Amino acid sequence: MAVELIPRTSETDKANRLVGRFLQHFALVEEAIDSGLTKLLGLDSGVSDIVAANVPLAKKIDILFSAENLLAEMPDSERGSLLKKTRSQVLSLNNNRIIAAHCRFDAIEEGAIVFRRVVAKGKLKIESVEWDEGDVERFCTDATVAAAAISTIVSELIPYQPRLDFSDPRNSMYLPLL
Repeated sequence: MAVELIPRTSETDKANRLVGRFLQHFALVEEAIDSGLTKLLGLDSGVSDIVAANVPLAKKIDILFSAENLLAEMPDSERGSLLKKTRSQVLSLNNNRIIAAHCRFDAIEEGAIVFRRVVAKGKLKIESVEWDEGDVERFCTDATVAAAAISTIVSELIPYQPRLDFSDPRNSMYLPLL
């Protein structure tokens, strides 16, 4: 099957700009998550970049939010609610990122896009996902809000400091060494 260049029209240019706009905003979310991992793990910038480049986003989300739940200095209900809401928002945005980054899309009219999403987990599922300019702007706003919330979480994050204190269950791995 020969792949042909997609004809360039004002509609396809607009669709490309909208997808790019969303991906640019999503990058702010991932950058905030990477910053959290850097602080959490006490990494320098070079090592942090290596870790960030090699850990899938879903795993980075799990690491950051699980560690924050474990290490929160003030595990109050307000903080827990912020963590839960932010994690849910990031996962929703990540689903949109997967669509934007991995699915073929076409302009269906000026300012509207249709993605052909193919999922094959147990059985084949092909669906059309439509975004319009308003959807993209909402996703960009959500990404900005999520990045700000993650930055707030990170600013209050307490890096894990290993201690040989066996009352801390995180240190139980040292027992076999004794």
